[in-house]
Amino acid sequence: MKNFSKKLKSIFVISSCCLLSTIGIQSFTPAVYAATLEEIIVTARKREESLQETPISITTFNSEALEARGISDLSEIGGFTSNLVFDFTSAINPTSSAASIYIRGVGQPDWSLPTDPGVGLYLDGVYIARATGAVLDLAEIESVEVLKGPQGTLFGRNNIGGAISIRAKKPSFEEFEGKIAASYGKFSRHEGKAFFNVPVSDTFAFNAAVSSKRADGFVKNMDPGSPDIGDEDSLSGRLALRFMPMTSWILILLPMLLKNVKRIRQTSTL
Repeated sequence: MKNFSKKLKSIFVISSCCLLSTIGIQSFTPAVYAATLEEIIVTARKREESLQETPISITTFNSEALEARGISDLSEIGGFTSNLVFDFTSAINPTSSAASIYIRGVGQPDWSLPTDPGVGLYLDGVYIARATGAVLDLAEIESVEVLKGPQGTLFGRNNIGGAISIRAKKPSFEEFEGKIAASYGKFSRHEGKAFFNVPVSDTFAFNAAVSSKRADGFVKNMDPGSPDIGDEDSLSGRLALRFMPMTSWILILLPMLLKNVKRIRQTSTL
């Protein structure tokens, strides 16, 4: 019995030491592996600023986030954004390219041409005024921002529900870049994407993006001559040119512009 009690005491001492050592290791682990938040830059207020400093309810996706989620067109962001319903297959829409966007229950179901949407859609700052053709393919997009709530102060009167701002990738002067992707799936689905960025010189560059999607319908349409439900056949592309004049040209033109401004001021005072 004495030997048995001594063994129990030794086991208890060893287990308590191990317990203390694990507690000590766990207490130092959060300090060593502290997580850091990556700064996200948005343009929700018409200027670049940090997302944490923007007093607007906003959901943003950069190019890496869009690619990781497999988002190929604008309608698919509704599955990853709270309070957003992006519907393009409702009974009132005659085509899958017509968008019915709702943010916090505010939107416009009518797809007709004279009707303005309840949620504003912007591509590089340009307002997409009609719902038909608003289901855009997202080929090499820099970011997609979903602004929730009325945005009439900064974006105009036709944004009572909110706004969706899309920014395409600008041509880069740094290096040549190219991407090609292809995929296939059920119902004879074939998808392909290509992107090229070509810096011609230090002052001129251009990029181009092409997206193609084809798929047979998954529901047979018994109406002769009509496509099957779910049939898809689209081809989209984008070409962007960027020209940055040399600094020497700016130094030459700047004095001329200042002289013209002075002349205008003098004539206005007279």
